[in-house]
Amino acid sequence: MRDTVNNQRYETATICLMLVKGVGYKTIDGFWKWMDAEGHTAPKSLEELHALSSSKISKIPLLPVFEEHWNEAISIIEHCESEGYHLLGRSNPIPTKFLSIEKPPLLLFVEGNLDALLAHSIAVVGARGVSDLGAKIGREMTAMIARKGWCIVSGLATGCDTVAHKAALQAEAQTVAIIPTGLGKIYPAENKNLARDILRSGGCLVSEYLPGKAPNNRAFIERDRLQSAGSDALFVLETKLNGGTMHTVQYAQDHGRPIAVLKPNSSEAEESYMQGNHSLIAENKAVSIDGNASLLSFLETSVN
Repeated sequence: MRDTVNNQRYETATICLMLVKGVGYKTIDGFWKWMDAEGHTAPKSLEELHALSSSKISKIPLLPVFEEHWNEAISIIEHCESEGYHLLGRSNPIPTKFLSIEKPPLLLFVEGNLDALLAHSIAVVGARGVSDLGAKIGREMTAMIARKGWCIVSGLATGCDTVAHKAALQAEAQTVAIIPTGLGKIYPAENKNLARDILRSGGCLVSEYLPGKAPNNRAFIERDRLQSAGSDALFVLETKLNGGTMHTVQYAQDHGRPIAVLKPNSSEAEESYMQGNHSLIAENKAVSIDGNASLLSFLETSVN
């Protein structure tokens, strides 16, 4: 237990704070910014963390209750070690592209091949209710860029995400799933086998939540933020005007990631599932993609 704390002081303290009821990302992020500004290093002990955090965070409980959170944090880290999960924070740094955004993750829990996070990558995303044509074109285009050496990032959801991950696997390429749950809990459950295949094929699963955590509505939006952060560009297959994919698009705009969208063909011109694509192209917020050549040109000219 002592070695866990000594080797991962920031991670232990952060997990401990995450376990405190009513303490969320903004509060914990503010605590570490204050610690850094004051020149404090990560606390070496339960007592030191309690003294420092209680001076800045009103919801920190009395020491006996706080000690329970501390011990649970250590158990979580030991669980990660026993399961082979990578815990990224400060001791084992989070890749820079995840940290270059306005709201970087406090921690990342990764199952699988860490090198996949460092590869040139493109997020391929879209609606859960993908059309047959969208699935066919998305599968072909994703496999094509995967064979060119691009790691495919998506969110393990049904529909377009599943199309993207499976296309990468069929191309024998790496794919990264950013998930809205903690490691060890796959959502949707029907994609458990897909998650297993991603791991077996040299990819990885990535979460900013404690292992075993179930999803909530906010987690899906936060997952979209990390899909953008962890990629060099974004490619949208299909999205409605107000679809969840638009969260990822907005994050990509905020993060300065180049955006491409599949151009609707004439038969899809009035379909609701392509209205988001129409809008992004019409407003010059994304590059229109009408085939393999235009997608490759987008990647070659837009991504360093």
